[in-house]
Amino acid sequence: MKKIFAGLFLVLSLIVVFSVSASTPSPKVEINGVKVYSPYNYQKKGTVFVDVDAFFTTVNQAYAINRTKKTVTFEKQTIPIQNFKEGYVASFDDLVKSVKGAGYTTMATKNKDGSVYLLVLPKGVIKLTPSVPKMGEHWAIPSTMPLGPIYGVEKGKLVFIEQMPAQEVFVTGKNIVNLDGMKGLPSPSINHTNIEYQKGGHEGYLVDHYDIHHYFITPKERDAIKGDMPH
Repeated sequence: MKKIFAGLFLVLSLIVVFSVSASTPSPKVEINGVKVYSPYNYQKKGTVFVDVDAFFTTVNQAYAINRTKKTVTFEKQTIPIQNFKEGYVASFDDLVKSVKGAGYTTMATKNKDGSVYLLVLPKGVIKLTPSVPKMGEHWAIPSTMPLGPIYGVEKGKLVFIEQMPAQEVFVTGKNIVNLDGMKGLPSPSINHTNIEYQKGGHEGYLVDHYDIHHYFITPKERDAIKGDMPH
């Protein structure tokens, strides 16, 4: 009888464990607003672990896994990995460290619900302005201005990319081709685009021109950005 009860207890314990694990969703992992899909993403004691293959495939850059040493190398940055089910995972913190160490401009956000977001911008990108109402912060490589692009960031998230072609370009009928975008890095789909004429220009570019914003967020989300400076 004791063996029967012990067996039942074991079965019930396994059912409870399975039910808890099955009902606990994988943490939401995003890079530039693009989801990193994998059944291997999980959270343990406050640490988020991410499928290594899924992460670097989303980053869209080359990487190499050493299965013997249990490491992954990304542009000469090597971090530890561990087996999980049929794949390999690494902590979100270590993955962020590897991307930042390779020279990319990064910003990591961890939320109370366990979700994580990694902003990855091209190498050399720096912050140019505080958050502008209905836009966000402006980040760019200064030497590439005014066509940039400029990257819009709000609360650590990518919200737009922008180019600022001079009015003269259109008046004289010149072509503008092969403008840089995300330089191969992950990018969400464009929700809408605003083309605004700037007579006399504005601070940083005092030339008649157009501000062309390609937004990754909705107009409602855009208008909700309060900003840190006057528009």
